[in-house]
Amino acid sequence: MKQRTINGLYFVISLMFVIYLFVLLRIILFKGAPLYHLFGGAGLGIRSLNLIPFASIVDMLLDATLDWMRLAQNLLGNIVLFMPLGVFLALLYKKALKSVLLCGLGLSLLLEIIQFVFILGSSDVDDIILNAAGTAAGLYLYRLMERYFQHRIQILTAAAVIFLIMGVAGFGLLLQTNSDLFKYKPTERIVHNEQLVKDIEGQEAAVIGKIKKLDAAQLTVESVVVTMNGKAENKELKVTPDTRIILAAGTQEFFFSTLVKETTDYSSISYDNFKGNFKSYAEKVVKVWSADGIQASSILIYTWQ
Repeated sequence: MKQRTINGLYFVISLMFVIYLFVLLRIILFKGAPLYHLFGGAGLGIRSLNLIPFASIVDMLLDATLDWMRLAQNLLGNIVLFMPLGVFLALLYKKALKSVLLCGLGLSLLLEIIQFVFILGSSDVDDIILNAAGTAAGLYLYRLMERYFQHRIQILTAAAVIFLIMGVAGFGLLLQTNSDLFKYKPTERIVHNEQLVKDIEGQEAAVIGKIKKLDAAQLTVESVVVTMNGKAENKELKVTPDTRIILAAGTQEFFFSTLVKETTDYSSISYDNFKGNFKSYAEKVVKVWSADGIQASSILIYTWQ
């Protein structure tokens, strides 16, 4: 009975190990591609290589623009990601300290080489250092379990519980920070009355920005373009009854931070409607087209929810 329990625990932990390896590859090699097109990111990344130990780590620590969440994700993430490997190898294969560290070092090196060859991301010796540190930390955790638990069945049970907790916590963290990893189908985009914008699609707008005011027939738009002095530029364009005004009402649905569905409904409104309900359009994002830069020919107002 005891041996059957041990064998069952080994099976469960082995299954966890396989899942862990898939997750590891997903995060490191395929983080830039959705689940429905895993190999779509090959060759689309930026190939970079750092062979100077601790150079990237020091740069990140000295970078005042890097927030603490991004810093923790880059430094602690590389360590925590390889901690289970140290426990799994020592637990399942009874590897010695040196063998476990070499396996962690070798796997990390292999993944960095693959990233470089297939342009899947940056290859950095500091990642290898942090991954090796994570493997060592996992091995130390296993040694602690051996010290506190006398029987093999207790060690296996403790390891299974720890892996389960780490898996749930890691899954929750990834959902909050990298929910794109779990995107299994393309974003669904639904457009109604698209014919209203067919003739202006692809044409460069005279100004893109926010609607600020309408004084008589003069529309003021705060441009998204920022000048050298750090101030947004205001652009004034004449609006007449001949100006075509289109509303783009839309809704977006998210899976945590990942956009999964977008619906856009275009509709035309009259010049009088625009003037009479101007307060409801103020501060909305707008695109304005003009042939001469003076009179607006088409206005597209975004009223997203």
